[in-house]
Amino acid sequence: MMKKLILSLKIVSSFLLGALCTVGILLYLRDITIDPLKYTFKIYHVYFCITMLLLPIFRVTHEKWFNSSEEYVSPRGKALQQHHADIANQYKGGRWSTKGVRVNPYEYTTPYTLSYDSSLD
Repeated sequence: MMKKLILSLKIVSSFLLGALCTVGILLYLRDITIDPLKYTFKIYHVYFCITMLLLPIFRVTHEKWFNSSEEYVSPRGKALQQHHADIANQYKGGRWSTKGVRVNPYEYTTPYTLSYDSSLD
């Protein structure tokens, strides 16, 4: 019973926030005017209303669709991780290792590639 009440409150609060945002967008687009209270209907308002009605329900009932706990890693970052794993698996000891430390001194000192990894922060 308590879960249903909390779920209903989340849906209602999300709906109210969506309605407030929709009204704000319509005010910005001047489809709603306040001084002479006037509303001008346009076809894309149907999209706004459908989104305002359905999105809160989906956001509350399917939270994993909208919140990802996984950290995004770019394809280049994945390739670099795979490269390091391959090197570690194929390591047989060599002149670059000192007392068990397996380091390539000619490799970049940062674990990130020159991609957009820093833009994800």
